[in-house]
Amino acid sequence: MEDNKQIIVKDANVLVSGAREIGEYLRTISQSATFITSPVQNLNDRILSFVYQCKKMKPEELAKCTRGSIAEAFKTSLDVGLPVNAYQLAYLTKYGNELTYHIGYKGYLYKIRQLRKGAYVEVHLLWPEDEFSYQSQSGRAEYTYKPEKPVRADFNAATGGFVYMAWTENGREYSCIHTMSREEIENAKKASKAKFGPWQTWPGEMMKKVLLRRACKLEFIGDPEMERILETDNREYEPAARTAAQPETVNYADVQPLDEPEAAEIIDAPADSGEAGE
Repeated sequence: MEDNKQIIVKDANVLVSGAREIGEYLRTISQSATFITSPVQNLNDRILSFVYQCKKMKPEELAKCTRGSIAEAFKTSLDVGLPVNAYQLAYLTKYGNELTYHIGYKGYLYKIRQLRKGAYVEVHLLWPEDEFSYQSQSGRAEYTYKPEKPVRADFNAATGGFVYMAWTENGREYSCIHTMSREEIENAKKASKAKFGPWQTWPGEMMKKVLLRRACKLEFIGDPEMERILETDNREYEPAARTAAQPETVNYADVQPLDEPEAAEIIDAPADSGEAGE
């Protein structure tokens, strides 16, 4: 698996002036063989969608981002194959003067569907009044789930959640269920560098992302593409994996999520799209 350490960027600490400069800058550095280590389809489209997401920032905030953090965020999006675009597979967050790349809940859904063609995925949060039970053996899982309410937004009252996956491989049907308690989800939140940003803005989406992240760690052991995504996502959770794009000292009052995902209680992975991934 490629070692995705911070790249060396000329004038990395220089602040950009705006979205136009970011676009020109990314086109220039993307010509370097050391920047892109493998062919990337629709590179110009990737740059345009990245810049479009940057434009959602206030101009005065965007002008405070460093070139180095922008280059690192864009390169990471290329390396993991989950672009920053309208599909919300990944998103950008600003910490101080650093623009950082984060894999989204829908990014995990997309990658699962890409690695296991036709996979069906459900992600549910659970509340005290919900009915839920399950059993799993020999590669098959069954569950009973009856929510007390079809749609809820009182995430602070959630008691946990579960992920259900079903797919076909070599003519055989497989399925699995992975659960997490509220305590486990809270522990992930406490370890996350984004706990003062996206966790406050999109609590339901972030809780579901934690559930999917756990399921993918268990179900895709040894898969290089998923392990690359998990390794990238670990930077959000593991202090030992900090990069210059995630400094030791951060003014979390400056955290600016750039886009708000659409809420959904039951989500099947999106259909494959050439624009959404490789």
